[in-house]
Amino acid sequence: MGKRHFFDDAWPNINMNGRWQVVGDFSALLAYAQVFDAAFVSIGNCRVRWAKHQALLAAGIPIATVIHPRAYISQFARLGIGSIAMAGVVINADVGDGGIVNTDATIDHDCILDNGVHVSPGAHLSGSVSVGKCSWIAVGASIKQGITVGSDAIVGAGAVVVRPVRDGVTVMGCPAREQRV
Repeated sequence: MGKRHFFDDAWPNINMNGRWQVVGDFSALLAYAQVFDAAFVSIGNCRVRWAKHQALLAAGIPIATVIHPRAYISQFARLGIGSIAMAGVVINADVGDGGIVNTDATIDHDCILDNGVHVSPGAHLSGSVSVGKCSWIAVGASIKQGITVGSDAIVGAGAVVVRPVRDGVTVMGCPAREQRV
């Protein structure tokens, strides 16, 4: 594995990411990208991550797809360009470009996750769930089979989704209900 470089728009105020040095901001990445084999965007905010992903594509920069060695990905699943599957995930579905499936999340059969979706640790999507572009499924949320979650929606931590979620809304609770935020 080659050397890794981290870029963060908060640089130079943030100069470390864990044990790795942050060497510049996103504009520096764009300026020096030709020296790298590939780039990867690891920002939790779905819209920000998707915008950076699109900027890398527009600049002709190759984008990596990252799969942890302890992730279980079905041979029938699809992981889009620039997506990441963390340790302990089980994916038997289609994950769009720029998506995050975080630690111990499960995405079951016939699910479709659009581009830029973030499924947080320990979230579970039953079969035939559809999640719209740039939506966020928070930690420990559960979504019943056949449910559609719209684009730019947020499913709150621990929510149990038993009804469709409209575009741009936040749902929380058990059962999940729309919230004003």
